Amino acid sequence: MVKNLVITFLSLTILGFILYHLGVFENLNSAGRDERSQHSEKRIKNVRKTPDFIIGSVYDSKDIPAAESVKGAMIASEILQTQGINVKYITVSNCQKRPETAAELQKLCVDYRVSAILGPGNSELLTSLRAISQFYALPLISPITIRPDKLPQLEHDNYVSFFPPLEKWVNAILAHMKENNIRKILIITPGNGTYGEIFSSVLERNGKDILNDFQVYRMTYPHPLRVSYFNNSLTNYGGQHKVDAIFFGGVADELPELIQILKNHNIDLPVYVSDDIIRNEIKIPEEISFKLFLPEAEVPVSNSKWLQMFVNRYKVQPSYHA
Repeated sequence: MVKNLVITFLSLTILGFILYHLGVFENLNSAGRDERSQHSEKRIKNVRKTPDFIIGSVYDSKDIPAAESVKGAMIASEILQTQGINVKYITVSNCQKRPETAAELQKLCVDYRVSAILGPGNSELLTSLRAISQFYALPLISPITIRPDKLPQLEHDNYVSFFPPLEKWVNAILAHMKENNIRKILIITPGNGTYGEIFSSVLERNGKDILNDFQVYRMTYPHPLRVSYFNNSLTNYGGQHKVDAIFFGGVADELPELIQILKNHNIDLPVYVSDDIIRNEIKIPEEISFKLFLPEAEVPVSNSKWLQMFVNRYKVQPSYHA
């Protein structure tokens, strides 16, 4: 009996070695790993087999910084192509809301030929989109202007970001305020971690360091701006709490509502806006009673091949977003 047990044990051991070398246990091992590891292995395998680098991008073409980032990346890809490196893009440019953006991103995530995602250009979407791309082991390259404070820690994080200095635009506004003796401002901005809210906070912080006796009042609204939000709440800022100027942290599509709100309250104060509202992309009605100031930050650029191609194609100098 003992002899039979020994023979059985030796037979099973030899069979185990044979199966191991045949790779039978490899699949069993994979089945026990977490889903992310399986996505990672599948992506590596497919990206290696694909002759081109495929980059996906999900963004809103009306979001000027995001659109400019994609334009800049595509020109860089053309330069790489002259060096024998082929890069192709899969772009979805009509995503304005979080649900549709997340849905389109997930479609790209399950295309395992895609080697990276460019985006989002909107810091408000970053947390949720980063979680999706991380689960599917897809690198996320995000050209946003400022780092969000509360990004959750993720294991095997594959998020890469580029942060141009926000102070370039903030200090352009503060320099104009200093020159025109503006010391008391009302900030009207969307909340919930939006770009306008982040920009406003940096403006307030830097203003207290740069300008003497700098005072800030703040009114926050849920995006998008509606004329009904403020009713009579702005009256005091033209009287009892009279301010010298307004900073508006919203987007270009909200300008008509802002114009109507100020008109309803007979406010003709100068209005400053963030770089999210680009001069040549908006139509300012001629009948507005206030002056609208857009920051003009100096953007140092080198005379590179990329810059020459960008200017030749789009007839403008690139911003930091590109």
